[in-house]
Amino acid sequence: METDEYFSHVREKTEEAYEVAEQARDQSKDPEQRIDIPVAEDLPEKASSLVVAAKFPELEDTGVAERIRELENEYGKNDERVSFQIGSEIADGRFHDFDDLERACNAGVRVGVSYMTGGITTAPLEGIADVNIRENEDGSDYLSVYYSGPIRSAGGTASAMSVLLADHVRNTVGLDRFKPSDTIVKRYATEVDDYYNRVTAKQYKPEREETEFISEHVPVEVTGGPTRDIEVSNHKDLDRVDTNQIRGGMCLVYLDGLPLKASKIKKRIKSWGEEFGLEHWKWIEDYIDLQEEIHSSGGDEESDGEGDEPDYTASDKFLDSLTAGRPVFAHPGRKGGFRLRYGSSRTNGLAAAAFHPATMEITEGFIATGTQLKVEYPMKGTVSVPCDSIHGPVVRLEDGSVERIDTRDRAKQVVDDVDEILFLGDMLVPYGEFVENGKDLLPSPYVEEWWQKELEEALEGNRQEAG
Repeated sequence: METDEYFSHVREKTEEAYEVAEQARDQSKDPEQRIDIPVAEDLPEKASSLVVAAKFPELEDTGVAERIRELENEYGKNDERVSFQIGSEIADGRFHDFDDLERACNAGVRVGVSYMTGGITTAPLEGIADVNIRENEDGSDYLSVYYSGPIRSAGGTASAMSVLLADHVRNTVGLDRFKPSDTIVKRYATEVDDYYNRVTAKQYKPEREETEFISEHVPVEVTGGPTRDIEVSNHKDLDRVDTNQIRGGMCLVYLDGLPLKASKIKKRIKSWGEEFGLEHWKWIEDYIDLQEEIHSSGGDEESDGEGDEPDYTASDKFLDSLTAGRPVFAHPGRKGGFRLRYGSSRTNGLAAAAFHPATMEITEGFIATGTQLKVEYPMKGTVSVPCDSIHGPVVRLEDGSVERIDTRDRAKQVVDDVDEILFLGDMLVPYGEFVENGKDLLPSPYVEEWWQKELEEALEGNRQEAG
């Protein structure tokens, strides 16, 4: 059976099954007359049907999926701008004139998040518990998004981008920004700390100053219902906070989302922020500066010696929550640690970094193919793979000799005689990891590729002189 025949067969049998299901529902033995699971053949249908069937039947057959396909042709498939555009158009009444603005915003945010998460997670239905319009102390209206625990299924990037999406919807329908009082700002900081210390320790713990900075600047209210039977340690009984208990969904956004994905947000704002009216999110650059200042380890900084700002500031944040017994191969910015090498080998995959096989042996097998490592830059973590065309480690042996180990076999021979590892070797990181994580490129070491370019330029110069 050919591929086209196979899919035609699947489609035909699916239609037959739905006909049987419709006949069963027509017997009125079930309170629901419609089939609960809609058929979706592509991402636009999945993204729209997931939310429409469950929450907004009035959007059925209004052309939402078709419009998403048009936006995919304009922006590209899986582009977050598709989410922002379809969300704002739904909220603005392009497909249906909702009875109230709150329901319109609710639909726009959920459908946008559904597309952002591929239409396959519970995030748009359960991770976002509700979307409300509430009133600031000055009488102006603002948008409030209620998050709950299942927002974790969206992942950190999507949960952070959902806040920007909600802000774009807010801006589209003309609502004012969220204006938290000083007490509410302090409540955010206290609650996030309480969640981290008393509920679950996450991979990143922002300082109180960071949480307060974010909560002061986010234009929509990030809130949620109580998810734990634990009350916050301070700042209770606030007028615009519905509960004294810890709001788990909100804390997830403030731990896994906004602070952890600040660099990615900065990248989006620089790329297409003005197109979607998000230029007021440029405060994220100030937040990143604050984050670097707080978590700087005070290590060596590279500079050109002419008074410019340092190209790199070491941060020891990745060493937080270090498990006892796990090895630390290098502290941030320390000489003798791994040397950043730009490039990709056949073994490099997504978010993977390559190490010389000799390095794997010299570290006594702690680094092996597939080992998961926490790293300082440019990603949060990586998986190790071997590559023998990069530099291996330099070691001092017990007899006082210093040797660069270039093969795994030699590393096996000397591993028991190593007195000190002077240099761990190269860590091969693809350029795409810097782009994906919105990180600046660090200065490259002088490697073979630089020498090759200089040789080519010199030879070309000699040819021109000879000619």
